[in-house]
Amino acid sequence: MLKPLLSICIPNYNRAQFLAKNLNSIAKQNQPGIEIVVCDDRSPEDIKSVIEKFKIKYPKVNLKYKQNKINLGFDKNVLKTVSLANGEYCWLLSNDDKILPESINKIIKTIKKHPHLALILINYQRYDHLLKKITSKKMISLKKDHSFNSASNFFFQKTPNAYFNYMGLNCLTMSVNIFKRKYWKQEEKNNKKYTKYNFIHLFILTSIIKKHPNTYYISKPQLQYTANNHRVWSNPIWHDIRHYFLNHLLRLNYDKNKVFILRKELKKRELDEKIYLLGKKFPRLSNFLTLILRKTS
Repeated sequence: MLKPLLSICIPNYNRAQFLAKNLNSIAKQNQPGIEIVVCDDRSPEDIKSVIEKFKIKYPKVNLKYKQNKINLGFDKNVLKTVSLANGEYCWLLSNDDKILPESINKIIKTIKKHPHLALILINYQRYDHLLKKITSKKMISLKKDHSFNSASNFFFQKTPNAYFNYMGLNCLTMSVNIFKRKYWKQEEKNNKKYTKYNFIHLFILTSIIKKHPNTYYISKPQLQYTANNHRVWSNPIWHDIRHYFLNHLLRLNYDKNKVFILRKELKKRELDEKIYLLGKKFPRLSNFLTLILRKTS
């Protein structure tokens, strides 16, 4: 059997109903050269039955399924999922995010047209699970496809009027990244020390494009990202990005001045995160805590 061109890698934990819908949407776009890899991180939910039903319904789809013997945690399960893949490129996909129609075909065409790309970043929509509606039709404001040959130029490309002010921060959203697998394997070992911050892919991808800076941005949304879907970060995400990830960029010799500016901008995100968490813990004091924290920041 020929090596797949693209492996769609789903590091799974629970949310069996979402996984089933996700797999069906992929199967409807299936074509030669596609592999689906699902690595379940010892979910309490019955994920195996979802996989078995899918295989009966779509026997011709190339799907590989693995369940971990113990729960590894998010980052280590991401690494495990990619390690099971055989594709030249990998598309990391959250189990509750939805691939839009014709997206797989678009990705395949882009890879074939630009075979030396290290990373493809796709634009995406945001769907609010609680509100049951699309709250952003385009999460990245840049209107045209664009290629980059500098890691700093890609990462610090300004994206005005968007949730993330810089192109590279969108890579935090795991499902928008398609990358060359052999480069991931080369950089994985040096980044395993970061498997406690819940965004190991961001460390690895920024390491990849520093050495292999050919990247490409697809402006038309190819994915629907699901927000407010009961996932709670186990760590202070903006604090860890500001302190650990940005230091990682400096060690890789990304533009120091731009990293410094970003650090200042992320301080507000970190403050907003503190206010949100304290407000959940002490709802009656929410307004008071907001006022105090903003005055002391």
